[in-house]
Amino acid sequence: MGKGSFFGGKADFWKSLTVGADQMAPQGTNDPDYTQIADDGAGSTGIFAYLFDPDAEQELFFTLTLPENYKPGTPITPTVQALVVTADAGVVVLGLEYAWVNKDGTVGDTTIVTSSFTVTATTTGQMIVEDFAEIVGTGKEPGSKIMARLFRKATDLADTLDADVGILSAGIKHQIDMPGRLLKADL
Repeated sequence: MGKGSFFGGKADFWKSLTVGADQMAPQGTNDPDYTQIADDGAGSTGIFAYLFDPDAEQELFFTLTLPENYKPGTPITPTVQALVVTADAGVVVLGLEYAWVNKDGTVGDTTIVTSSFTVTATTTGQMIVEDFAEIVGTGKEPGSKIMARLFRKATDLADTLDADVGILSAGIKHQIDMPGRLLKADL
């Protein structure tokens, strides 16, 4: 069967690849607050998330490697999982600055995309999954890297939520062409 599609081109199959916010890297000056978001009600340590302020651009950095079953040349969809931590209502605008480079490639200029979601007074504690616009994958290969900066675009006039928003994870949705590679040399 070689390097062709394991699925014979009969259907598009999708997978997701994510990185938890606690595995992303703050850079030291525009960091979101790492804050307790819940506990057992009796004083336990609880669980934490990065909370992005409503009035300052804060950011986290991460890198993803496209897996060996990524279908070469197909688009990807960046996604973020946010947590509503307020009873306020408004719109949150998030940004993703990225560079996508193949193995043995050269990092070029970055691209910035934005996405927004609406928070209502009834969504407190809710996890919201928000997709960014699809990114063209022409010429991209398995093993390529996406280096990214995720940020809240708090100074954008469209960002009207006057409260923190939590970020739980970020990642991509991508097409696959086979469960894995057939030859070790292809890895």
